[in-house]
Amino acid sequence: MQGPIERAWRWLDGSLRSGDSELLEREGATPQGIRIIDELNRVYHRTGLLEQATRLVTNALQAIPRADGHRLRALEVGMRDGALLRQVAERSDDLDLPVELHGVEFRANLAQLAQARQQPKPIEFHVAASPRLLEFPDQSFDLVYSLFSLHHFDPARVRELLTAGHRVSRAASLHMDLDRTIRGAVSVWTVYSLLGCRQARHDAVLSVRRAYRRDEILDIVRTLELPGIVYAERGLLFGWVMQVPRATH
Repeated sequence: MQGPIERAWRWLDGSLRSGDSELLEREGATPQGIRIIDELNRVYHRTGLLEQATRLVTNALQAIPRADGHRLRALEVGMRDGALLRQVAERSDDLDLPVELHGVEFRANLAQLAQARQQPKPIEFHVAASPRLLEFPDQSFDLVYSLFSLHHFDPARVRELLTAGHRVSRAASLHMDLDRTIRGAVSVWTVYSLLGCRQARHDAVLSVRRAYRRDEILDIVRTLELPGIVYAERGLLFGWVMQVPRATH
């Protein structure tokens, strides 16, 4: 049994991953949940994080070999209100990159919110029953990606989601998430405070406390025997990037 001092020390040095749930997870697209989503989007825009994530996704799409006229298919897992999908759609248009975009959530009201907020370029939104993504056939997308989604799941569900992403993707899966450090938690609290985003601040700090460290997520990938690499990405706020290509034989 751990005493309060030992638990506090493990939290401070980042070795203890929080098991608490975030308000947005409980709320979904309720009025309170939408206020949190809007503040998250504001921070992502103001810090350049959304631009960085968009660049990573579109770079991954451009790297996929395709025949002339072939339209790439991409799936975002945990798309919230579809903010990143909309940015990817705009950037793909700028790059003259033909892509069919899909997003999936695990709450129906979030998928409905994304549908209501989508812009003229059509994006298809789905609801999945679990991280196993059984609603999608094998290799039905060229790229599967996520932004700040993995930390919402316990290790068993993370394994399910990574396996599902690899199964569903034809070329690669790409996951971006936070790194669990005390510096990251303090920095996130400061950024959200300075930008006046106090509705989302608690969830944002808790996200850092729930996040997987780079070595932890790499251990999971190795256990699953997936050909993944995990690296720090400059400009991705307090986070890491994991790429899991399809193995070639």
